[in-house]
Amino acid sequence: MSNFIEKIIAINGTNNIYLTANADNGIPFWEAMGYSFTGKIHDKNGNRIYEKYIS
Repeated sequence: MSNFIEKIIAINGTNNIYLTANADNGIPFWEAMGYSFTGKIHDKNGNRIYEKYIS
């Protein structure tokens, strides 16, 4: 599902996707999907901010 959504978003001109990942179970999933930690923490929820370049 994530790959399909990324493809649709890329078709519409988006190059990067940013998201916050939950430390309990989200980080391993999003890293496996190709997202990388930006080194930043979201100021409201305290979660790591991840990004992925899509083409």
